[in-house]
Amino acid sequence: MAITVNNQGSNLGKKIVKDTAITNSVVHNVTGASGSISSIFVDNNGLAAIVFLKFWDQATSVTLGTTDPVLCFMIPASSREVLSFPDGLAFSSGISYACVQTPGTAGTAAPATPPTMYMITS
Repeated sequence: MAITVNNQGSNLGKKIVKDTAITNSVVHNVTGASGSISSIFVDNNGLAAIVFLKFWDQATSVTLGTTDPVLCFMIPASSREVLSFPDGLAFSSGISYACVQTPGTAGTAAPATPPTMYMITS
């Protein structure tokens, strides 16, 4: 997985997070602070299976398979999805995420072909 976080200038107050291979390894507090998500783009075009993108409002201490996610999005097989949140999804502790093949708290299996994700945060 290769993660980059680009600040989009102080006037905008936004960051673009790019993860080129989201797996079942939890990425803790990707922006380094609390914040909100305004948009997510997931490219699951290379995988002929549904994946689930899980989010936690925690800076640390997320245990995949044990810690309940606050959000879980299904991304259809062989697709590209855009999720927009005009009012933003607030994360008071930190934005942590992972991608798995099964939904719910217990899902831990990594996707065979990890998708790419772009996320706009503030």
